[in-house]
Amino acid sequence: MVEHSRRAYVIAGEIGAGKSTISRIMVRNHGFQQLSYVNLIWKPILDRRGLSHTRHNLQELGAELLHRHGPVELARRILPYVPESESFVIDDVRTLEVFHALKEAIPELTLVYVTVSDEVRRKRAIQRDGVTMREQIVAESFSTEHEISELQGLSDFQIVNDGEIDALEQQIQNIVGSTVTEP
Repeated sequence: MVEHSRRAYVIAGEIGAGKSTISRIMVRNHGFQQLSYVNLIWKPILDRRGLSHTRHNLQELGAELLHRHGPVELARRILPYVPESESFVIDDVRTLEVFHALKEAIPELTLVYVTVSDEVRRKRAIQRDGVTMREQIVAESFSTEHEISELQGLSDFQIVNDGEIDALEQQIQNIVGSTVTEP
């Protein structure tokens, strides 16, 4: 069996695009380790503050940390969790500056941008988060969401996530298969 070098991905896209789903598929089907700013950094801070893990609280905290520490320091907060030799995926980078800082620290980082129609994306997010359409639209207009679409222009790959899970898994397989490199 040929061993492959570490592969590193960032999955970007708007709220409800399927970033976490894609990461979970990469973990389950391809043996990746999932790294999430929300799970590893944001939620523990909210827990220490006695705040719930609502989209609003997560967005407020993200904006606060970005303002207080800047994008480079914010990007660096995930680096202690990056495995030295295992392949991994980061599923919630939201700004160009954070992505560039990560790319500087992890040169082999591959950016995958997820697109989905607004109708499908909003329906998924509303169902998942238990919010109204109005609350979803407010969440989409929050400052932490403004730069996400700019990451699309930097992406190495794009996934269209308007279909069934089988189609999504095939797109992921195609991307992971095309970026396999030997040591």
